Amino acid sequence: MRPGRLTTVQWSPAFGDLQIYLDLRAMPPPPQNVMVSIEGTQAHVSWDPGAEWVTSYRVYWRYSEFDRYSSSRCDTVEAPAASAVVGLSAANKGSTVRFVVVARDAAGQESLRSAEACADY
Repeated sequence: MRPGRLTTVQWSPAFGDLQIYLDLRAMPPPPQNVMVSIEGTQAHVSWDPGAEWVTSYRVYWRYSEFDRYSSSRCDTVEAPAASAVVGLSAANKGSTVRFVVVARDAAGQESLRSAEACADY
């Protein structure tokens, strides 16, 4: 069993047996070719569409390489869309904004992060 996999375990103590049913699902592949451009206080982020079974994407951003990517700076986009417009904080003007995108499947599994795309704000 590995992280990111759905596991069901059933045990019947009266009979002393243990049955394990595994439903191993592959994670979606990470989005490729993420690009970003900034106009005013908006970032336009785009990427190549993923596999047909990807249901949504999450776009994460941070204002410093020392910040963490977090759900407080995250937008969700339903597939098959492969772009997002992100509102940026005016307080962070003058920084380099870093973006990553992850793909999600119907089970809620997230892919690994895409390569980071950066733009000066």
